[in-house]
Amino acid sequence: MAIETVSGIDVVDLRHVDPGKVAGWLDHLADNLRGSDAAEVKASSGIAPRDCLHLSFRMSSHAYAVLDSSGEPVAIFGAVPHPVPGIGIVWMLGTEGIKRNAAAIARQTRPRLDDLNRAYLTLWNYVDARNALSLRWLRWGGFDCLAENRTHGVERRPFHIYARTRKPGHV
Repeated sequence: MAIETVSGIDVVDLRHVDPGKVAGWLDHLADNLRGSDAAEVKASSGIAPRDCLHLSFRMSSHAYAVLDSSGEPVAIFGAVPHPVPGIGIVWMLGTEGIKRNAAAIARQTRPRLDDLNRAYLTLWNYVDARNALSLRWLRWGGFDCLAENRTHGVERRPFHIYARTRKPGHV
């Protein structure tokens, strides 16, 4: 299992974790999802958070779990290949544990975003305008807000489009 620990936070590459353990972590996250993440999933797709977590993981080329100092998952993120080659759809969902560990999580996920940008020239996604913590994570991770869609998703709410493009010379 590929684990790197900083400030009590472990970031685990889920390609190297037993599928049964991953399923348990996904269920734990679904049962404890932050309200703003659950609201974003509902507003965007209308599907249940548990289904969204499992589907996002299954569709991803790369996925990482963020574990706190007790080994409990507080977040999962990754990238799903877009039909357009070189484009990845980045995503992250988590529990309230993200707030307790925000600075360490930000430091630990930035190198993983670099890994994702090595796999995809551009990473992007829609983010609920109400989801302040996610917006902050994306900005800290080097994403730019490109536009706002005022009627995105099944609830037709304001969402921002964020993207991060690989810098020239970074492979």
